[in-house]
Amino acid sequence: MKAVVVSGDPLPGTRSLAIAKRYQAALMQYPTVQHSLFDLSIWGNLLGSATTLQQLPDHALDACQQLLDANLIIIICPIFHQGLPGLFKHIFDLLDPTALRNKIALQCTTGNLLYSNVSEQQLRPLLEYFGLFVLPIDSYIPYSELDSAPLPYCFSLNNAQQLQRIYFSVNQAVSLAKSQQRSIVA
Repeated sequence: MKAVVVSGDPLPGTRSLAIAKRYQAALMQYPTVQHSLFDLSIWGNLLGSATTLQQLPDHALDACQQLLDANLIIIICPIFHQGLPGLFKHIFDLLDPTALRNKIALQCTTGNLLYSNVSEQQLRPLLEYFGLFVLPIDSYIPYSELDSAPLPYCFSLNNAQQLQRIYFSVNQAVSLAKSQQRSIVA
C-alpha cells in the first residue's frame, strides 16, 4: 500500500510542514505502507508555471506520479485569508478529474481559529469533486498549538491531544485503505 502526505503550503519551513512530518511519523508504525512527502514548497515553482503534467520536468512529474499512485492521500493545508493557497489548488488543475477517484483522503488544515470552517467549505468539496473518499475524521490545528523553536521557520507540534488525534486518524485511514485494497484484489 502507498501513502502520500501532502504539505500544501507553498512556503518552506512552515507549520503545515511540521504537521505533515507528524503525519509521516504516524505512518511509520505501519511497515507495509510505503509513504512519501509531497512538499509544495519544493515543487511549487515548477508546478505553478505548468498548465499540464506533461510540461513538468521528469523529477517533478515523478513527485506527481507518487500522488497519483497512492492509495491514501493525507493533505495538510494552511488556510490563508479564508481560503486555500492558489498554488495548492493548482495541483488539482493539472490532474485528470478521474485520476484520484476512489482513493482515501484524510485532511488537516491549520491557520487562525477564525478560519476553521474553510476545511469543510472548500477543501472537502474539492477533494470529493475528484472522487476521493474523504474520511470524516479531519483535524484543524490552530497556529497557537504549534511551538516555534529559536530558529526562524522551525515549528513543532507537541500538543498531546492533537498528536493522539493524528495517530488515531492515520490508523483509521490506513485500515480503510488496506481494506479497500484487499477488496479490489479479491
